[in-house]
Amino acid sequence: MGKTPVIKYSFAPLVLSIAVLVSCQPPKQEKPLDPRLLFTIGSDFLKDAETIAVKGTMEFDDGRSSESASFQFLAKSEDSLLIFVEGPLGIDLFQMAVIGDTAFIKSKNLPEWEIYHTGDLFDIPEYEIVELNPFLLGIYCFPQLYFGGIKFSESLSGDNLISGRFEFAVHQPKKQNSFVLAEVNSRFMAAYSGRKEFDGGYYPSSIEITPDNSKWRISARIKKLKINPPIPDKLWQITR
Repeated sequence: MGKTPVIKYSFAPLVLSIAVLVSCQPPKQEKPLDPRLLFTIGSDFLKDAETIAVKGTMEFDDGRSSESASFQFLAKSEDSLLIFVEGPLGIDLFQMAVIGDTAFIKSKNLPEWEIYHTGDLFDIPEYEIVELNPFLLGIYCFPQLYFGGIKFSESLSGDNLISGRFEFAVHQPKKQNSFVLAEVNSRFMAAYSGRKEFDGGYYPSSIEITPDNSKWRISARIKKLKINPPIPDKLWQITR
């Protein structure tokens, strides 16, 4: 009997065909992120929320250098929240607690808690961040906590959103897969994109905070969101 012929296959043409086919596919379209829908039906998962925990990564960029970190945002309500920013090797870069109308802040270069009240501004000199209102940070981190659900109609004033003494202009580009909140009395704005589905609703997973002079940028990515996680009361105990 003669030997069975060995058939050699070449995958190069197949790989090339697949590459051409994939390159011809239209780019995946991001889902719309209309703020009116986000703060109404998109926020349904908040209707029974008593606590919120957000974890993610962030990067600070001032055009000359950049620094990466991880962050946590914990909240019991809009006036009871915590923000932790941690650098490489677990170094604490920034911590903030909001309890009622008082904010407590400490950072890598300010190891003792500083106290701020409504209307106070603070600086982070090492990052050239100046005149930032601590009570604005929570809103920019997770705006659905402040405007979501039934709060939306209560917060709406014309085309702007109101939270306490803050007023935000809302801008949305034609593509409708992102939007911007710009506090009308300050120098800062936040852009939102990257819609993520969550428990019958959705939220923007990408946040970019910039001042009006664009000297620096904070880019954050939400990696994990939990509703009603246990949050130890001791985290709100500020010792000085």
